[in-house]
Amino acid sequence: MAETKRPSPEEIILYTKDPKAKIATITFNRPEFLNAPTSAARLRYADLLYGANVDDDVKVVVIRGAGDDFGSGADLPEMMEGADAVRDNDAKFPPDFRLSKSGRAKKG
Repeated sequence: MAETKRPSPEEIILYTKDPKAKIATITFNRPEFLNAPTSAARLRYADLLYGANVDDDVKVVVIRGAGDDFGSGADLPEMMEGADAVRDNDAKFPPDFRLSKSGRAKKG
């Protein structure tokens, strides 16, 4: 089965932060596929959750899905292709967080 071109993890999982309100929003942005994340997008999601957890400028995380559906689980066509293993250029795990001079975590 031929591999299908899929959007990047950054296109599927969106992240915004309002430092004034201390609210971060993670949006699954693939409504045409019921917001099903790819393997690399699942790693990005975990990375963003971890980053928000260690960020002193975030006190609330809102997780939402674009369109009418929150999410369907996984990208089944990707799994059927045997592409569930993340390729080296798709995502890095574990995330690389380093402390800034102020002692706060920052992505490095």
